[in-house]
Amino acid sequence: MDPAFPFDQMTTAGIGAMVACVVGDPLGTLWRAPRDPWEAVRRQFDSLESQADAAGVGIVRNSTELKESQAQNVPAIVLGMEGADILGPDLERMEWLYQRGVRMVGLVHYSDNALGTIGTTVCGQPRSRKVRRGARTAGLTAFGAQAIAHMNRLGIIVDVAHADSATTLAVCAASDAPVVSSHTGAAALDDLARYISDEEILAIAATGGLIGLWPFHLRARGMADSRDFARHAAHIADLVGIEHVAFGTDANGGPSTMDKYAGPQDNSEFARGLSAAGFSEDDCVAVMGGNALRVFAEVCG
Repeated sequence: MDPAFPFDQMTTAGIGAMVACVVGDPLGTLWRAPRDPWEAVRRQFDSLESQADAAGVGIVRNSTELKESQAQNVPAIVLGMEGADILGPDLERMEWLYQRGVRMVGLVHYSDNALGTIGTTVCGQPRSRKVRRGARTAGLTAFGAQAIAHMNRLGIIVDVAHADSATTLAVCAASDAPVVSSHTGAAALDDLARYISDEEILAIAATGGLIGLWPFHLRARGMADSRDFARHAAHIADLVGIEHVAFGTDANGGPSTMDKYAGPQDNSEFARGLSAAGFSEDDCVAVMGGNALRVFAEVCG
């Protein structure tokens, strides 16, 4: 990951902690030298750690370390991976990821893999070509279920962002710990392919998990401004409670397209939108980090 939002800007932007992900699917590994996906992932982590060290930002692995960083006014990052394509059949690489400090793993990104299936391709088509043609059954695989059990035991948050409905529902049924969809929206308000249904929202909430709202807007689709962000928050809060709402900017995963939002330095725009929509100060605090801290502590210790 080569951030468009440098870590050394976290303090001036008022950001105490954020998740920093490497990409583990072919989209993020095939073009990197050497052409070995596993080595490409390792090098991305090396780069992240170097950038964090240069910026004076700490890498935290549990809530105790996060509290220590907060007490010292040191911004912190939690390491994550988007797309678990590099996991081997014996799950030894999951152990390596945990020891490296990874505390959140997105099962899929823009390609089906050995764990599950995607909700949309990088070009925005619903589902993968194989699933559309009937060459592959949508949903969580047996290996994917084993990976979830292993992540639950280790203390790694399972992220279903980019997964299709079949995979998401099966993950929620299989997990013994809170599940998150880190950057998405409510399909009931806009049938954008990357948004999730009320059924999925209910399933994620039933695990104690979170739905992170994603400020993406393109060609009249998605969230145009903070009012739209608040509409999605209200829909989810009415359905399952404010304790399951968070924000997930996917800060460097694409262009910043929401009005008045150019990147994480403008995170306060979300709070303004929530306040204008009638959310209480406590609600805003919960959405702007409190709920995420709860899940992080519950899963990672």
